[in-house]
Amino acid sequence: MERTMNNREELRRMALEAIDAARDDLLTLSHDIFEYSELAFEEVRSAERLRNFLSDLGFRVKDVDGLPTGFVAEIGSGSPVIAFMAEYDALPEIGHACGHNIIAAAAVGAGLGISSVMDKCQGTIRVIGCPAEESGGGKVIMVDKGVFDDVDVAMIVHPAGAYMADDCSYAVRTFRVEFIGKAAHAASGPQYGINALSAAVEFLVSINAFREHMTDDGRIHAIITDGGSAVNVIPERAALRVSVRGTTSEYMDALAEQVERRVKGASISTGCKYFIEEVGLGCKEIRVNPELSRLFEENFKELGITVAPRGDSKGSTDVGNVSHVVPTIQAYVGIGADATHTVEFREASISPQGDEAVINGAKVMALTAIDILSEPEVFNKIQASFER
Repeated sequence: MERTMNNREELRRMALEAIDAARDDLLTLSHDIFEYSELAFEEVRSAERLRNFLSDLGFRVKDVDGLPTGFVAEIGSGSPVIAFMAEYDALPEIGHACGHNIIAAAAVGAGLGISSVMDKCQGTIRVIGCPAEESGGGKVIMVDKGVFDDVDVAMIVHPAGAYMADDCSYAVRTFRVEFIGKAAHAASGPQYGINALSAAVEFLVSINAFREHMTDDGRIHAIITDGGSAVNVIPERAALRVSVRGTTSEYMDALAEQVERRVKGASISTGCKYFIEEVGLGCKEIRVNPELSRLFEENFKELGITVAPRGDSKGSTDVGNVSHVVPTIQAYVGIGADATHTVEFREASISPQGDEAVINGAKVMALTAIDILSEPEVFNKIQASFER
């Protein structure tokens, strides 16, 4: 198939027109998922709504074994294989305060835009429905199941205060720590007790002292989840939840070792027994692909969107695990609210600015996908950037 610049520009125009024509349907989809507000692994209505939308567009939809609310929708054939990742789980009590309704609708919108030109392209487009980003590590499971094994490029957009063309994140691991002591009356017989709460406090003091020796590449944060039930009883049990983050998995693992050493130290000094176990799946840091970031920035600007530089603020996401097995980008679409996981951010995700983010996110991913489909050298540069 002959691929010319004129062909590329025509494909881009057609894809953008298709997204604009479907604007009302895409925004209704975003608002519906917002209203469903389903938690991790429980996104039954959201997943079904997305699957039906894509099936109506001609996508072949299949299940993901062991993940009832995950799916893979595909159109086209051959390589390259480009995936748009959809997230659609909400947070407990506060709902879609991370704007996953925008992420899902933008992914479907990108798929819609490319589906309108697939008869003129060679390659495969997938919309991958990824459950449980907020808790549960849906993409970690999907990577382990091989869902991304034959994907050549993966994309996702996430709402934020401003538009940004790349992302960075912490790798994260979380632990449950428990200290076991011996109960006794706090007034009449404290000498007979072993205070598990003292061990928990000593552990926290030790972690606080260690922070002086950490670099900005890591974080350790902890809470006491159980510190006793009666003030006149020496607590025989105390429990904590501890998260360790690093800009690299290696540094995160080094900090996890420091956590375990300080748990042991608090155990020895207080006489408590201890128990530590990792909870959840954790996730890796995002491997930034400079070539994909460059393409996104150019395409944002072509849409008339001002792109802000990526700041130092970062969280953790299971997108990181995908980025370790396939060239991946997580970019940001601006909705005018900065603080995620807040009521303000939730309301912004269905505001007029949030609705524009759905359309702009769909467009920037569709344009970037067409760049890859129509110019083989573009994909070669992305792959070379990934391998470096």
